[in-house]
Amino acid sequence: MSKLKLKPCPFCGTPNPMCGSDRYVSVGQSITCHDVDCGAQMWETTPELAARAWNRRADPPVLECRVCGCKHVRVYELEGLPVIECVDCNRSWGRDG
Repeated sequence: MSKLKLKPCPFCGTPNPMCGSDRYVSVGQSITCHDVDCGAQMWETTPELAARAWNRRADPPVLECRVCGCKHVRVYELEGLPVIECVDCNRSWGRDG
């Protein structure tokens, strides 16, 4: 078996997750975050399938300014509501539409 290349934990960002099997569980192979406070696990039938599932990430959304059309926007929270602000034209929206 070749060395699996694993991304950091998708939940806490801890690098170098562990891959192995559990002699008490007959499911197959697991990849486990070794951070004590996290402990995320992914179980699959083979190490390769477990690595593929562990490494899968959703693509981040690409936000576009409603006014100038650029993609230089930042998102933050103001009074508990999301706000999107354009870095180029300084327009913002989200709280009131």
